[in-house]
Amino acid sequence: MDIDNLVVISGPPCSGKTTVIEQLKERKFPDLADCLGIVNPSKWNFVEQKNLDKLNGLNIPRLVLEYNFLNLFNITQIYITHTDDWLRILSNSKKITFVTLWTPPQILQTRIRFRKRSKLRGAIFSGRVFNIFKVSQKKAALNRLHKLEKFYNASKQEPYYDRWFEFCARFDAKANWILESDGCHPSLFEQSKWLEDRKLDCQQH
Repeated sequence: MDIDNLVVISGPPCSGKTTVIEQLKERKFPDLADCLGIVNPSKWNFVEQKNLDKLNGLNIPRLVLEYNFLNLFNITQIYITHTDDWLRILSNSKKITFVTLWTPPQILQTRIRFRKRSKLRGAIFSGRVFNIFKVSQKKAALNRLHKLEKFYNASKQEPYYDRWFEFCARFDAKANWILESDGCHPSLFEQSKWLEDRKLDCQQH
């Protein structure tokens, strides 16, 4: 499968990838859409990395791919390494643009806890209607979220972002953007400028 124009929206779980993609689809993020050349969202395909096998056709002109970059690492034994489909898509894309989401750790932790509460309520309700299969699914999801919450509490994000950027550098990307958000006011930066500013902040502190 060949991709003419690939946009990768990446970040860790709960960083807001799905929200950003929905905003692009609904034309609610014009600054980012202009940078990515997404003038008419209806002419683009949107897909999560886990659903790559559902794409049809030998050539796809425009594709936005949602990617959890922790899939590159074996973290808390709940993430898998990158798949052949994922690497094949990157290798067969004529033009690649990376957009990486940065969300403060404390916000990620809050979102993880909220998602855990939602999953727990769902598991309890499923149990009331005796749907054993759904209960099992909910418990597995809760276990993953619990491990992820511990990961966010115990580890710093920066090393994993650095390793992700190293991975992206293997490909001849048209552009690399950082979308920094506290949940309310997203700001868009070129990756080189964002890394430079982060380095200066570290030196000052």
